[in-house]
Amino acid sequence: METFLRVAVLVEAGEVPVLHGPDTGGFVEAAGRLMAAGRVARLYADPTLITFDDLWARAGSGIPTPLAAALASAAEGCAALGVVERAERSGARFWYPQLADAARQGRLPAALIPLVTVADPKSEEAAAVAAEGPMVAVEGIFADGAAAVAPLVFAELAAAPAAFAKGSCEPDPGEAAKFLRKHAAGLDLPAAIRLSRIHAAASSALGAEDGPRMAAALKAILFGSEEAVPQAATQMPYLAARA
Repeated sequence: METFLRVAVLVEAGEVPVLHGPDTGGFVEAAGRLMAAGRVARLYADPTLITFDDLWARAGSGIPTPLAAALASAAEGCAALGVVERAERSGARFWYPQLADAARQGRLPAALIPLVTVADPKSEEAAAVAAEGPMVAVEGIFADGAAAVAPLVFAELAAAPAAFAKGSCEPDPGEAAKFLRKHAAGLDLPAAIRLSRIHAAASSALGAEDGPRMAAALKAILFGSEEAVPQAATQMPYLAARA
């Protein structure tokens, strides 16, 4: 739940999380069920994926990609998970910054949930992406025996489809200023604005006590931190806030 909350808060704040680790595939499957009623569009990266436009139309042929279908679905208000798989096999250093900027500036439909995965976080392309957005490790997040009961859980979710739409995430000025005075040292203006939106999203999902703790942990993921940040104590499902 902690990992799910981190990813959900990042998306709510307009970020594009980059997932890596052995449980990434299972996490994407579960997130798709929880946040988008199973609507998951996957674009498997290859060397032809270089520009932002290549995310939506195949280079050369112009054929729409699976992400284009997810974009259209989200534009109609249906939550959709759009995933670029194995980004390090492409020119991610060129298209990821544009995708991240589009998400932060609100130029993507609110119901689109963009995620990126990498299999080798130490690769050159993954390192370039890490400089532009949040890298989230996905490992050891499922309890023993979870796979055995997953079909039952997903069947129950199918009866109540999830809905996801990002809010405005415009932070409360007073609360943002209080948080930034403590945590924004060394950040430039764009980074501080990103952090204030993450704080607003975390506080909306987790409340005034655990929200700042979550935001501080995410600040460490995005920008680094001089000290370790403990995990939030709450297990409040994020769906209670947005779905």
